[in-house]
Amino acid sequence: MLPIFSSGKVDTETVFQSFIPLLISLLGLFASGSIYSNVIQDENLKKYPLVLLFTCVLGFKGNVEMIFSIHITHYKETMYSKTEYLARVFQHSNRLVFNSAAIGVTLGLIGVVHDMLLGTQNELVQLNILVTTAFSCVASSVLFVFSLLTTLEVATFFKMEVENVILPTLSAVSDLLVLFMLRFLISKCDSADYHALFLLGFTTFCLFCLTGTIAATGDSGDSIVPVGTLIASTASSVACGFIVGRLATAFPHVPVTFPFYSGMSISITLMFLHRTITADYSTVSKRSTETTLIFMALVFSLVFLWLSYTTLLFFSVGFSLLFLGGFVALVAGLIQFLNRITEKLSYEEIYTLPVITVAADVFSICILTVIGLCNCKCIVMDGDPE
Repeated sequence: MLPIFSSGKVDTETVFQSFIPLLISLLGLFASGSIYSNVIQDENLKKYPLVLLFTCVLGFKGNVEMIFSIHITHYKETMYSKTEYLARVFQHSNRLVFNSAAIGVTLGLIGVVHDMLLGTQNELVQLNILVTTAFSCVASSVLFVFSLLTTLEVATFFKMEVENVILPTLSAVSDLLVLFMLRFLISKCDSADYHALFLLGFTTFCLFCLTGTIAATGDSGDSIVPVGTLIASTASSVACGFIVGRLATAFPHVPVTFPFYSGMSISITLMFLHRTITADYSTVSKRSTETTLIFMALVFSLVFLWLSYTTLLFFSVGFSLLFLGGFVALVAGLIQFLNRITEKLSYEEIYTLPVITVAADVFSICILTVIGLCNCKCIVMDGDPE
């Protein structure tokens, strides 16, 4: 048993307030894993580096969109002028879509280069990779902006918690949306001609130019995300994408379970951050919150295994034990790491989110690879969410 369980009591209030958003996140991440499973086994999609693209896109969106959410939520809570708030929202939204288009094109080009290195000479396939990746990033970010603004208004009206309920739920739904959109568009455009791809590409280009012009001419007061952070998070996402893509053949459970391992560990860790820096929770000890959330990590990893056993994975007892132990250790390690780095930062969320995301991605890959090397029986089944 981890020492942390013996140093604090489980807080029932934290359990009740965290259960629903974490459950929704779990279902979204489980559905994301099923999409990974589907593209691994779909013969028509094997010519596309979708595991690479999926992992890269999730890493990018997890950082940039969550930081965007933090900014907008902060403005919503602190600005008394509705006009100033809407101006900030408009400016940041354009910057988000512009960044999404730029990163989408970059990731699409990486997918094309990866395809070329494998010896593929099909220009339609490569154009499909480039255009659909860029369009999926842009379209999902536009939908994310409207979803966030709508849910913030609903949360304000019903006096719901934003950090602990709305943001984790919206993040999981957004991840699922972009994966589904990318897989759907690549599948549909696989048998289409150049006209459909031209239309998607032209739409993306127009949005890129429009939002870029607005972002360059406006004044938002502060940037949505530091440039260095954007570059570093993108580079780490690309590296993780290549690694997961290469591991998919030898260890097919890695891409299927990676969204849960990384996404759920990040959600739980950020929930710990929110509950320990928010004045409303000052009466609850940090140790008790820590113990409670690690207990929740164990519970939800058990639920994920049960769901996976019904549709995605056939695994042994040894795999289950290593999977559970690895995930609990990952969450405990991230929380301890978060405790150390937040002591030196003034605005914790903006700077810790990219660091936590990179750490979660890297250690998730390492733990899942070790589980595979232990030769524990795990067979990936067809997980088509349709």
